[in-house]
Amino acid sequence: MATTATKVRLNKGRCISGMDGVNVEYTIQLDGMENLYLPVKEEKNEADNTIVSISCVGGKVSAYVNPVHAIRQYNVKPLGIVESIKLEIAKNRVLEIMKSYLQEHLKDKYSDDFVDSLQVVKLECNVTMRTLGNATPDTMLHFFDMVFPDTFLHRYRKVGSKCEKGDNSVKHKKDGCYILKCYDKTKEQHDNEHHKPNPLVESNLLRVELVFLSRSLKRIYGDKRTLSDVLTKKGLEKLCREYKRVLTEDISDAVRKYRDDCKDMLVGFLTEHKRGGNMVADCIMRYKEEIVDISILKKSLQEYYKIYGLTDNSSQVINYYKKKGILPQDTIKTFRAFREAAG
Repeated sequence: MATTATKVRLNKGRCISGMDGVNVEYTIQLDGMENLYLPVKEEKNEADNTIVSISCVGGKVSAYVNPVHAIRQYNVKPLGIVESIKLEIAKNRVLEIMKSYLQEHLKDKYSDDFVDSLQVVKLECNVTMRTLGNATPDTMLHFFDMVFPDTFLHRYRKVGSKCEKGDNSVKHKKDGCYILKCYDKTKEQHDNEHHKPNPLVESNLLRVELVFLSRSLKRIYGDKRTLSDVLTKKGLEKLCREYKRVLTEDISDAVRKYRDDCKDMLVGFLTEHKRGGNMVADCIMRYKEEIVDISILKKSLQEYYKIYGLTDNSSQVINYYKKKGILPQDTIKTFRAFREAAG
């Protein structure tokens, strides 16, 4: 069955997106199963990272699966297209864990159909890479927080400070379709209390992740959404195509709209000041939070100079403020790099 995702062109040589966590469910259709409650079983790898966590409540089997942890200790990088040969190894391992769990508890009532029928209800895909230039995970989280009108920001108290806070992650949800989640992967690998710290992780790693929900899963896979359908080379390619589509359409559109709206807002402010001596400094003071990349201020200045027929001094002004380091730099450049990395 052709799906919308198969229509997206994917440059496999450039694509570094890949699969991470998978949530699956299945309700056992046997008499008396509505009263079945089984304990949680969690299988972890040597780094204490979860491969499978499975339970059964009221006859409904629910599991979280991380195929990356089935083939390596840490999920710093997702399971990408270039590693699709390893997907079969991961699939066999997680299916065996789940079959063993259900066989142990259900005894003679067990059937392989229970595991074969597990439906994917959430599916994670991400690109994880270092930020570029002077961009940092912190400035990128602020970037995504400002781009979308509705976000959820998770913050933390900075080490050694009683007042200062930093950003852990930012989320944006498109109902029924996906959850965009961006976070500092380096910090997560160092500080996560649920697994052993990863001493080899690179600095300034940012993860831009999409958690695909029901409507998107229907778009990607049609009616074939079992775990066995998804954990295949073909299933992985479809996932990466949809990740690229959302990143290059939905998210890129939001970024462009915010960039243009912010530029217009700054031009309006500069125009009101009409060549005042502290015009740029006042503009930055007024809109420091909204200016998510200094390049937006430069474009605003260029338009202002053009309106009044003045010599374009935007490069000199921007270089001055770049040296002061009071505005984010290279965030748009970093976003474009993530878009390219999606294939």
